[in-house]
Amino acid sequence: MSTARCHDGRIQPRLYPGLEWILALLLLCVLVGCGGHPKNVLIPVADSAPNSTKVDMLVTTTRSRSTIRGEMFTGERALAPAFADITVSIPLQTSERSAKSPGRRGFHPIPQPISQP
Repeated sequence: MSTARCHDGRIQPRLYPGLEWILALLLLCVLVGCGGHPKNVLIPVADSAPNSTKVDMLVTTTRSRSTIRGEMFTGERALAPAFADITVSIPLQTSERSAKSPGRRGFHPIPQPISQP
């Protein structure tokens, strides 16, 4: 059992020596769970990057469709599966350029392609 010193110099035993750390970690976990998520990241835009690679994707989910612009599906379950056809444009990568991730702070470097001999 560990001890703690009082203001007047007396020593008292501590019943739970690691309780402060456990409470601090629990508070941190609760605060992290309160964070939001990026919104309006699926709003269609015109293709402005020349020579970009386009990837066609078929999305299937059991969530219901959303009426809010920028959201394709809600968090509510649907009675039947919902489908969506999405085309994603991926710009060419250069060494001097950085991409900013939506909803995050700061710039994140774009990974460079591996050149083959």
